[in-house]
Amino acid sequence: MSRADLGPADPGRLRPVGGPAAWLAPQIDFPAHVHELTQAERDELDAALRAAVLQGWDPARAGTAGFPLHAFAATLQAVRRQLETGSGFCLLRGIPVERYRGRERDILLCGIGAQLGRIMVQNPAGELLNHVRARPGASTRGFETGSALPFHSDSCDIVGLLCLRAAKSGGQSAIASTRAIHDALVHRRPDVLRVLYQPFHIDRHGENSDTPPFYATPVFMYHAGRLFSRFNPGYIYSAQRYRQTPTLTPKQVEAIDMFERLCRSDPFRLDMVLEPGDLQLLNNNCLVHARAPYEDDVEPERNRHLLRIWLSTHHVEEIPAPMRERYLDMERWQANARLSPHVEDGQCG
Repeated sequence: MSRADLGPADPGRLRPVGGPAAWLAPQIDFPAHVHELTQAERDELDAALRAAVLQGWDPARAGTAGFPLHAFAATLQAVRRQLETGSGFCLLRGIPVERYRGRERDILLCGIGAQLGRIMVQNPAGELLNHVRARPGASTRGFETGSALPFHSDSCDIVGLLCLRAAKSGGQSAIASTRAIHDALVHRRPDVLRVLYQPFHIDRHGENSDTPPFYATPVFMYHAGRLFSRFNPGYIYSAQRYRQTPTLTPKQVEAIDMFERLCRSDPFRLDMVLEPGDLQLLNNNCLVHARAPYEDDVEPERNRHLLRIWLSTHHVEEIPAPMRERYLDMERWQANARLSPHVEDGQCG
């Protein structure tokens, strides 16, 4: 594919970007995107975990050396290529989470993640993993509630969600290709697409006291021959609470609404259900994801519980300038990188 086929260097000259990541849901052969672990691969993971625990492997600093995978490492490299240059998503199924508890599950996910990219910290405390589960009264952050999450992207190249327990009901996942949406807007509403190439101000939620409470990133950015995307409507709207945040224009509101409507519509939306042992892997540079609301069990030890990991990929050597500010936030936090305090099953602390 030539550079001319890849899209516009100037959003004033809009063209479709195409490629394998610009998919529509009816075109997706979903089983081809699912890798069911073999018994040999599960046993290899178990042996790598035991070796990592015995050696005191530090996933923040030791790379992959302390988590020795062999045949499964080759599988994960194929997965990485699918994430970076293919459709942008993959589902690993059959990870034996039922064998392990607490810290062992954390190390297991970090060991898999380290094969796919560099593990990124997710907050100023330096936590490498986040527990995605409802914590009533503890937070207003979406991943700590059972509410629906609108289509959005995370602040990393690859996000992984490992399902430890499913909800009593609800909680289905959905994904959409931002490249397909981009290409649809080229033809349907180029005026809206040009607005999406302009900066939107995004809430930092108090994570950095020495920086402005928001940062600015367009939804679409074309850089070094490739299209990047970042979309988080909840954080765009919450940034409006700050006096210094520029007020959203009617055209920006229209653009956000249209982007969300396209994500939710049948041609673009691909639904999937995550079961215990499933690891959903998504490329945030070309996809967005959402979650349906869910209801937990009355017994806390049966509540929905996912582990989230953020990764940077070596495939993207350069990122657009608007994304660098957010990545610099995480680089500052890297000095405190650590696994979060152990949380036992059934606890919400």
